[in-house]
Amino acid sequence: MKPLGNTRALKLAGLVYLAVLSLVLVLNSYTRNHHNWDVIGYTAAAYKLMGETGTDRLSARTYDDIRRATAPETFEKLTTGGYRAAVYQDPEALRQQLPFYSIRPLYVALSIAGSKLTGTIAGGTALVSALCGGLLLILGWAAVSPRSIALAALLPFALYEAGLGSLARLSTPDGLAALVALAALLLCQRHPRPAMLLFALLPLARTDFVILLPFAALLLHGRVPRLWIAAMLGFGAATVVGLNAFSGNYGYLRIFDFTLVSGPQPYPAEMK
Repeated sequence: MKPLGNTRALKLAGLVYLAVLSLVLVLNSYTRNHHNWDVIGYTAAAYKLMGETGTDRLSARTYDDIRRATAPETFEKLTTGGYRAAVYQDPEALRQQLPFYSIRPLYVALSIAGSKLTGTIAGGTALVSALCGGLLLILGWAAVSPRSIALAALLPFALYEAGLGSLARLSTPDGLAALVALAALLLCQRHPRPAMLLFALLPLARTDFVILLPFAALLLHGRVPRLWIAAMLGFGAATVVGLNAFSGNYGYLRIFDFTLVSGPQPYPAEMK
């Protein structure tokens, strides 16, 4: 009986340790959010999703939200200097940025939900990213602790140094997409049907994560009916095509030019 009691005490201590570290990561990430420029794009996409269609009104609501969520010096950094100033000063330039962000509806929708707690959409994006960081820590623990408690105890610090701390402070869907992908992978062996559902939802978090679906099909082969796997692949492909068409996305060649060649442009719709 004594070894059993020791095991329970060790597990309880581990859960307390994990809860404290996860809470610290969430609070630290939320209060020290990087406020990268993407917060503007996702805030604007959220207002558009909520029904704001007027170009001028969309710009005004977006930047008012950002102003309320950030310190004055941060707001100035987000709205001055070349590209950022042009998007701030011309509502049409902001409208043309939206296709880059509205193709991530899961993150946008969760940010809207998070705004009910934070009071701003910008704060909602920070809250979602911070919570995803904390949940990634928990999933990492769930994956490693059955094999080694000692290794699991070191894992949070290893993940933080590997970039989880920075990821959780960015207003981007990267943490959310990583969380959904990791959860799906952990469920594959014992719970293949929920895993398949999560894999199918991945393109809603990041469309480029659709490339993981063929690997998911290999992992799920023999665990769920082939017809279900085909449906997952078809749903993922249809989601990517539908999101790009609905949002008027510019296509990968222009995105490549925008991000890596010409650099950010205030009017991407006019790029050749």
